Amino acid sequence: MRTTYGIERSLFWILVAGFMLTGLLSTAQGAERVVGRFETPKLKISYLVFLPEDYGADSGRKWPLIFLLHGAGSRGDNVDLLNQVVAKLPQGTMEQFIYVLPQCPAGRTWVELILEGLDAFLNEVMAEYAIDANRLYLVGLSMGGDGAWFLAITYPERFAAIAPLGAGCCFGDTGKVCVLKNVPVWVFHGAKDTIINPIRSEVMVEALKACGGNVKFTLYPDAGHVDGITRAVQTPELYEWLLQHSLQPVVNVQTSGKRMATWGEIKQ
Repeated sequence: MRTTYGIERSLFWILVAGFMLTGLLSTAQGAERVVGRFETPKLKISYLVFLPEDYGADSGRKWPLIFLLHGAGSRGDNVDLLNQVVAKLPQGTMEQFIYVLPQCPAGRTWVELILEGLDAFLNEVMAEYAIDANRLYLVGLSMGGDGAWFLAITYPERFAAIAPLGAGCCFGDTGKVCVLKNVPVWVFHGAKDTIINPIRSEVMVEALKACGGNVKFTLYPDAGHVDGITRAVQTPELYEWLLQHSLQPVVNVQTSGKRMATWGEIKQ
């Protein structure tokens, strides 16, 4: 396995180039954008990590993580394509979470990468950064939403909450979704989506409700595919909702500029 890193940091991306690090970036303070490469015999992907401005200021602090799976249009070998995803995030959320965005190679799907060991990449990230293992959040956009469903169903005890946005799902048997009945799920879709029919989200939501799942569904009546996903990504309440959930109790969660005590859902 080989992992290489490049660092970019500044007010608006002043590039620091010309060197490569292995396993040392977790000590860097103030880094905003990390470019990395993860390789195993089965899985070879590039990725971005975005760190809060005060990451590293408190050596004992553990940060919540958003594991963000992009849509089909950002596939390839140029991680700068992922910047367009991050640009849609609400102001302030970059200071609340560590964001990790793996990049799916061209012509591949997230389901294929999950079967080839995407979880091993997440384990590597967990070992490298100061991440709270009880507050792993999974968000997927379009094709990435399919991946979010599949990854969560494959590892149902791993994520504190998940949010598939404009997803088409990837299962003929919706009964598989019942393994997520103890995982908070918030599904978003545009009612006028002509690329991925919203009924695909509705079927998953209803199947999860039928087995007692903790699921929310937001259907934008006037939104198509791209607009529905964009509106979901830009919803501040989504990030506040994520922070309300944990595999263990959470206290002193920072949200919307205010400090509050929150007790997340505890999984037995």
